[in-house]
Amino acid sequence: LNSAERKIFNFIAHGTVDTLNNANWYRLESIQFMSGKEYVKPGSELQIKNLAMIMDAYPNVEFRLKGYVDAGMNEQEGTTLSNRRAKYIMSLIVGEGIAFTRMKATGGDHTKPVADEQTEEGRARNRRVEICVSKK
Repeated sequence: LNSAERKIFNFIAHGTVDTLNNANWYRLESIQFMSGKEYVKPGSELQIKNLAMIMDAYPNVEFRLKGYVDAGMNEQEGTTLSNRRAKYIMSLIVGEGIAFTRMKATGGDHTKPVADEQTEEGRARNRRVEICVSKK
């Protein structure tokens, strides 16, 4: 009930243009990346399909995607991989029938973890993608 998809849907349906800013980033918790790769682990597909359904229902809405990495790599590697992750997720959404022109994909700051880097579980959570509504 408190999924990223629900929050995105609620923002599109009920949010105002005044709230359209960097505060409306949503972490896609069900999309999990393999360590050091842009590819997702099995089980990530459902959230991608759900996002595509929301995007299909609101064809004038545009989105931004940001990919992130864990802290286990240098800045250059992290920047490259975070960009590849965002673009890979965008390509999966495009594969669901959504126009690529409705999305922008970039890498995020890999020095901003959301979980403890000292545990494998935390590092896995930091290998993430976030989405934001950029135009309603």
